[in-house]
Amino acid sequence: MSKRNHSRNALKRNTLHVKQDKQPKSMTPTAKQTRETTSGRKKPALLKPLSQIRSKANNVWRILAHIGSGGFGDVYKCELGGGQPDTFFAMKTESENTQLKRLRVELQILEEITAYCMTKQIAHHFCKLFDSGNTQDFFWIVMTLIGPSLQTIRKILHKQFTRTTTLKMSLQILDALKILHDVGFIHRDLKPGNVCVGVPPKDDHILYLLDFGISRRIFRSQESRELRKERKKVPFFGTRKFCTRACHLELDQGRKDDIETWIYTTLDLLHNEKGLPWADLCSDPAKLFEKKQALFENPSKELHSCVPPQFCTIIEYVKKLKFEDEVDYDIIETAIKSIAKERKLNLKDKFDWKGRLEELMRENEGNKHNRKKGKNEEKGEETLMMERLQKKVKNNKIADEHQNDQTFSKDDYKSEGNKQKNTETRNLRRKHQTKTALNSESTTKKTVPDEHDF
Repeated sequence: MSKRNHSRNALKRNTLHVKQDKQPKSMTPTAKQTRETTSGRKKPALLKPLSQIRSKANNVWRILAHIGSGGFGDVYKCELGGGQPDTFFAMKTESENTQLKRLRVELQILEEITAYCMTKQIAHHFCKLFDSGNTQDFFWIVMTLIGPSLQTIRKILHKQFTRTTTLKMSLQILDALKILHDVGFIHRDLKPGNVCVGVPPKDDHILYLLDFGISRRIFRSQESRELRKERKKVPFFGTRKFCTRACHLELDQGRKDDIETWIYTTLDLLHNEKGLPWADLCSDPAKLFEKKQALFENPSKELHSCVPPQFCTIIEYVKKLKFEDEVDYDIIETAIKSIAKERKLNLKDKFDWKGRLEELMRENEGNKHNRKKGKNEEKGEETLMMERLQKKVKNNKIADEHQNDQTFSKDDYKSEGNKQKNTETRNLRRKHQTKTALNSESTTKKTVPDEHDF
């Protein structure tokens, strides 16, 4: 039996029941109890605190709090009934009605990464998987509870990261990609929002790579390490601001493309306004692609003066890589460490947030609560109604801007509103193919697309 079929059968066997701990039955989400997201999709109602999810393996997971929501579903803080006190976990859920089963993809990848890390005795950069299953309304997994993302930390610090912290982050993220590629997957959606720190204060010096919902297997089999064939055309998967040039052109992505997004992520962490040359162009896909293409054609001209020149060397190296090529991570690591040596930076220094992240998070939550409370107390109902109407109109006008840091998939491009993006992609492909034909006499070998993207 193949690993994939074994995994599917395991999911079918692991059916579970949802019940409430000292709560009325009405609080349990059912098919009739749903909420509508901003994109118009239906999601199961949020689980209430003290709700219990019991698996047939007799694991009872008690919901403690709702942490956040994303395109996949919701994340909760939970604890294991009868487990060690003050030991908490994260539960991710995904609606059974969604067409793309991203969380199931993430489950399979986490299973393989967990097995790999146990074999290699590696414990960093990836969450550990503890349990999984499904209810009538949603699929769920329980994994390591982690802290805030790098994107969130920069906001609550109210300043740019120091050069030392940026270089240390880039090396840890590179190490995580190296492990992921060795296991046999590419991420395809690397960005500051998908890299988190461990729970402070004990583990907030470790970076965790997460959200593998649009990751893809790169080998036909782990044993042979034979690459899957390069596909001629691939639906758009990624985030505009950080996605690769191949992603813009709907071309197949390889390990080199994860390194390209690593470059963009590191530049953004270096300075969120000056790091990326297209920081203010994310709402225009055509100009965005042109800027990314220009960066790889002449990096020294396009990069801001605040960016160390060693990044030009890294970009030149990645530019030479082809779809099937392995990545020489040592070349990139050496370039990053040379920056520290040249500028006399100590890579053993603490991260900018070390020792104060818990306090910063509490202050941030308190400030958000006070701002929200103050607004509601000071303004009358008519004023609030008018502001809500104005906000609705404004959101319709700038909806495209909010998509700059969101991950898009082929599902998102089926709607009428995204037909323009498909047209822009086709135009980019034609322009790129024409330019390539003029600059090269060689022809590209055509390949048959794979049946499944994963």
